[in-house]
Amino acid sequence: MQGYVSGHAVTNIFYILRRQVGRETALQLLLRLLKNLQVASVTDEAIRAALQSPMTDFEDAVTSEAAKLAGAEAIVTRNTADFAGSSISAVLPEEFLAGARHFSQTAIGDRSQGSERPIFPLKNPHERTLGSPP
Repeated sequence: MQGYVSGHAVTNIFYILRRQVGRETALQLLLRLLKNLQVASVTDEAIRAALQSPMTDFEDAVTSEAAKLAGAEAIVTRNTADFAGSSISAVLPEEFLAGARHFSQTAIGDRSQGSERPIFPLKNPHERTLGSPP
């Protein structure tokens, strides 16, 4: 299973982290995050497709198109309603984690039973993540 974070989210994550923990720590945390995730490109194709998307929020449309171009199976988000118009399914973090646990228990080393399409987490770094305070 491969996870992705959209390219435009990386700069948002850095901005938020830098304000909380300083530049150097923010850079180290991003490097740590990117050890587990690949960056999905926000390309010309993604932007042009997002401009034509029926989705009402442009940032969400860009995320959806970047996920689509990366071949993602799902977008992990706390706000699944915003992705109703997306061609990629949106799932809550809890649903993703439950599925990931099932995947890791049943399909390690056997891709024939699991999906080969990547998961696209971190729709929006401003959203709360599982376990964070309200």
